[in-house]
Amino acid sequence: MKMHQYQLIHIPRGLYTLRLLLILVVALALPFLALMIIEVHLNFVLIISICFLIAFLLFKLSARLVRNDLYAVINRDSLTIIETSSITKKNRKWEFNWTNLNSYVFETTQYYHILRLYIAEGKKITLTFDHNSQDFSRFEKDFHDKVLAINKNRDSVIYMSPSIYETKTGLILAALLVLLMIGWPIAAWWNSKDFQIGLALIFYSGAGFFIYMVYQYRRSKK
Repeated sequence: MKMHQYQLIHIPRGLYTLRLLLILVVALALPFLALMIIEVHLNFVLIISICFLIAFLLFKLSARLVRNDLYAVINRDSLTIIETSSITKKNRKWEFNWTNLNSYVFETTQYYHILRLYIAEGKKITLTFDHNSQDFSRFEKDFHDKVLAINKNRDSVIYMSPSIYETKTGLILAALLVLLMIGWPIAAWWNSKDFQIGLALIFYSGAGFFIYMVYQYRRSKK
């Protein structure tokens, strides 16, 4: 890959979320439906294990469906991005001049990296990159360097907006998530209700990642 050209993997967020929901529904419903048909009684722990196995297999097998090839070029005057759908093989292109970029933000989530570009006249472009995009680190660094170079040579400034992990809103959300992580099992025990292990694993992994990211950003500023 040439300098200032990057081969990335783009994740369509809507399709990715729909895929996760379908996997969750199928993984939870299929084992219980099969047991109702064949009328076999199994240990609850074994059933949950089967659900997780099905979810894992579906997650792996369907991964390519939500990963589009994305080719990006940082030019002198513009940024060009071309996305190729893994399903339809059709191309989608974004191109804008650096003079039209007002601000941007890079964020990392549990599932992908996010780049939000705020263009003139209130337009916003959101791109989500797979964690395994081999050129992502180089693209992010070169993007920052390009913005710094532009800001030195013109009166208007392209701002790097803070990610949610750096804001007061993020700190408040992290505190609320900590309270929920502690309070949920206590509330289930207090009300003599079953603790939903499957939902808990999804919630605790996501909440734990968010809290960790808030902590890391706060710690880096000290």
